[in-house]
Amino acid sequence: HNPLQPSQLRIDDDKALAESYFNFSEPTVLFFHAFFESSQATPASIIKTAYLQRGDHNIILANAPRLEAGPWYLTASKNTMIVGEYTAQFIDYLVSRGLYLPSLHLTGLSLGAQMAGVWTECKKWKNSKDNSRICSRFLFGVMSIKLTESTSSSLFTCRPTPLPLPTLRSCRKKLYPVQPNFKFSGLDPAGPLFKKWPKNLKLDAGDAEFVDIIHTDAGIFGYPTQIGHVDFWPNQGISPQPGCTISEVKKRNPDSIIEPFFCSHWRSYQFYAESVVNSRAFAGAVSCNSWENYTNGNCSPDNRPTTRMGLYVDWE
Repeated sequence: HNPLQPSQLRIDDDKALAESYFNFSEPTVLFFHAFFESSQATPASIIKTAYLQRGDHNIILANAPRLEAGPWYLTASKNTMIVGEYTAQFIDYLVSRGLYLPSLHLTGLSLGAQMAGVWTECKKWKNSKDNSRICSRFLFGVMSIKLTESTSSSLFTCRPTPLPLPTLRSCRKKLYPVQPNFKFSGLDPAGPLFKKWPKNLKLDAGDAEFVDIIHTDAGIFGYPTQIGHVDFWPNQGISPQPGCTISEVKKRNPDSIIEPFFCSHWRSYQFYAESVVNSRAFAGAVSCNSWENYTNGNCSPDNRPTTRMGLYVDWE
């Protein structure tokens, strides 16, 4: 298998797909990077490495650095529609070659979460044949590996708090009668601009059979309110997250320029990666209506639904 060198995949390129290590009998994770990043940036690399340690998934990294280039955030935000359209075509291509759609798990960080969320609105993608303007700039890399053992280490100890599971689940089919039958995980989905955009241009609970969200920088770089079937709010879901005060960042990384601003935002993918390699991580997340009720002790796990944050969230 290919843990170090990815195979590049494009729509209708059967030769590249056949020569890759894509295994249709295993679950597939498709990860979307954030603004100003690429499939080779640290978040994508950590997510990739976490799944490679498991050895039981195909991991596909979307790569659209020119479409999501900075400092043009407005342009990058609008380009989520282009990426969404291409993603819809790419997934349809994989399905036509044998991908079992319920085994697909979309995951995105920040703008990447919004990027992945809009693809379900591309209703006419099956009839679209003109990919030329984006194919040269947008590639997918697939990696997989078999390992007999995996290692993990704890990032932080926290008790995340999702919104009420029974209410969210009971209304899911009523509100969204036609949904793609796969899972989507949004890692602190981007908030700027998207707060005022319509639902069809951003991630929401109608974009998959089950949508779970990890909020770590809500109201600044992250989306401020509930948008999934289950939304987790570790450490209240806001900045600063543990280890993310300016003094803490400067102490461990004095030369860093951007980490003091994005540390809390990045905690979302770090939490998620920890959950991938450690099945015991973030257990005991309890359902609660608000952080105030939680801190006041009104949401006891003895009489409220509980689950794990991250990969092992209960979504059956």
